[in-house]
Order: sequence, then structure tokens, then C-alpha cells
Amino acid sequence: MGRDPPHLRDCVVSSASLILTDRGLALSEPKAVGAQGSTKVLAASSLGGCLVFVSSAVVTVALAAIGRDMRLSPLDLQWVMNAELLPLAALTLVAGALGDRFGQKRIFLGGIALYGLGAAAIGFAPSFAPLIVGRFLQGLGEAVILPNGLSVLGQAFPADKKARAVGIWSAAAAVASGVAPAIAGAILDHGSWRTTFLMLLPVVAGALAVGAV
Repeated sequence: MGRDPPHLRDCVVSSASLILTDRGLALSEPKAVGAQGSTKVLAASSLGGCLVFVSSAVVTVALAAIGRDMRLSPLDLQWVMNAELLPLAALTLVAGALGDRFGQKRIFLGGIALYGLGAAAIGFAPSFAPLIVGRFLQGLGEAVILPNGLSVLGQAFPADKKARAVGIWSAAAAVASGVAPAIAGAILDHGSWRTTFLMLLPVVAGALAVGAV
């Protein structure tokens, strides 16, 4: 058999930075996006990570107020927690595969949008059922954000700078998850539990604005 034409040998076969060469599959180098582009990717990915880790902290603080306001049973309150955790645990790997298939950036931004839709649904939920739907959407968004946000981050930096970028991402998430309960508690002292979820929407908007560039 003759050799394949060069344009077939060198074609990109997936968004996971794999290329087909004469010797088989090989990893390609990350695309150069420039210092400014890398900074924007880091900012968007970090904001997405903050949303994921802040969500559980906020709902833990607001749970008692939610129960009193909606007159929920202990079982109902357990579902307020589980409605987020179940899709996060079950669909993270699936969401990563979707990113490989359709593009990590596109799926990542879709996850941010889903999360924002869930936060808005919770903030304006008139009853238990819409509240659970909102929590499920938050968990679904988180399952999409985590793998694809980190994949986008890894592709934006060369090998010698990836560790530093991931360190910044982790530090931002840790700080956000530590500060969020205090902010949520202060809001509950002077306002409604709904505001603790609606306050996440500016972060969602910021992540979408920076990530879409």
C-alpha cells in the first residue's frame, strides 16, 4: 500500500491535542495563545472553579433558613444537598468526554451558563420543586465546569508553566470557599437566603465575559 497523503497523516484527530503522524498517535504542543490570552483563560477557569467550591459552602450556611422559609422536612433538606451532589458525582466523566468531542471551551462556557441558570432558579424559586431543579442545574453545571475548565487551562500554558497556573486555580478556589460562608452568613443576618445564591450571578457573568474572549 502507498503512503497516506501528508494532509491525512498530519490531521488533528481530537480536541485533546492528539495528532496522527507517520509513527502513530502523538501529543501535540499546546497552541500558543499569548500572555494576555493565557491570563484570560486562567481568570475564566479560576472563576469557574470558585463557583463549584463556593456552592456547597453557601448552601450549608443557608440550609436552615431555606428550611424555615419553605417549611421543609429534614428529608427535603437532604434533597436540597443531594440534588447538586448527584449530577456532580455521576456526570463529571461524561462531561469531560463531551469536551473532547465538542471542544472544551464551548462545553466549559455551557457549564457556566447552566450553573448561572440554576443559581437564578434557586434565588427565585417559589416552592420546593423549582428549588430542587435549580440545585440540579447547579450540580450539572459543576460537573461540566470542573473537567473542561482544567483542560482549557492546561492547553493554554506550556508544560513549564502549567503547575503554576493550576496552583493559582487551586488557591483561588480555596480562598473563595473559605470566604463564601462568612459572606453568606452576613447576608443572612441582614437579608434573605435567596440573596446568597443570587450573589453568584455576577461571578457567572464575569466568567462568561472573560472566557468568551
